[in-house]
Amino acid sequence: MSNKAIIWLLVIIVVIVGGYYLLMGNNSSYVEESSTPSLDTQTSPSAASENPTTPAPAPTTPVVTVSSDPTLGSYLVAPNGMTLYTFKSDTAGTSTCYGGCSTLWPAYSPATPLTGGNGVVGDLSTTTRTNGTEQLTYKGMPVYFYSKDKKPGDTYGQNFGKLWFVVKP
Repeated sequence: MSNKAIIWLLVIIVVIVGGYYLLMGNNSSYVEESSTPSLDTQTSPSAASENPTTPAPAPTTPVVTVSSDPTLGSYLVAPNGMTLYTFKSDTAGTSTCYGGCSTLWPAYSPATPLTGGNGVVGDLSTTTRTNGTEQLTYKGMPVYFYSKDKKPGDTYGQNFGKLWFVVKP
């Protein structure tokens, strides 16, 4: 057999075998039958047989969690660990921080769903800013970051101008 014939034979085998695995890899019923049963199936076979194709709900990442500081006590942070603040001049559901203020104090516009981590006891909601973006509110008050905080745990905005304060749970 010539080298050219051997190369063509190998190409055909690779295509056939690759196609077979591609088909089997995309066939979810084949994968489920051949895989190890989930923990739910092992502990509750009747629950798995009732609706075996419904996936478990994905866990949601809280938009705020609680951090603490020996001096400040507990306060709220975003998922990236950055400190969140409220502005004393705001009123419930209404931000007054625009222009240069919003450059120094960017509004927190989180993804949904609005869920809080352990220790977050107040209501989470949003308010619409004048530019149409949504801003998180906690206990009704708009929530911000401080641009001078550079890493998680920084709280340089606390009591800034006696108007800005970390958000307390």
